[in-house]
Amino acid sequence: MQMPLAIGEMEAEYKSSPEGSLSKLNIFKDGFKILGVMFYLLMTEKPILFWCIIPFIFALFGFYYGIPIIIYFIKGGFTKSVLATGFILLSGIWLIMNSVEKVISENRRFKYNSIK
Repeated sequence: MQMPLAIGEMEAEYKSSPEGSLSKLNIFKDGFKILGVMFYLLMTEKPILFWCIIPFIFALFGFYYGIPIIIYFIKGGFTKSVLATGFILLSGIWLIMNSVEKVISENRRFKYNSIK
C-alpha cells in the first residue's frame, strides 16, 4: 500500500465444478481467516484508528456504569463506582501502553532498516 506499484486486472476462466465433487471451503474457518486479514490490514494501515477502538469501548463501559453512579452518588448512594472507575482507568492505561508499544516498534524498525 505504501509503495506505488502498478495494479491491473486479469481475465480468468471460470468453470463449474465436476459432478460429485465436494467443496474445499469451510465457511467459518475461511471467514475467520478473512476477518483476521482485515484486522491485520486495519492494524498496519490505520494503526491509530485500530488501537483507539479498544480504549474507546472501555471508556464507553466506564461512562455507561459511571453516569448512573454519579447521579446515584449525588442522591447519597454508593454502588458500582469501582467498576466504572476501573473501566475508565483501563481505557487510559490501554492508550498509554499502545503509545509506548508503537514507539518501541518504530525504534526497532528504524534500527533494522539502518543496518547495511
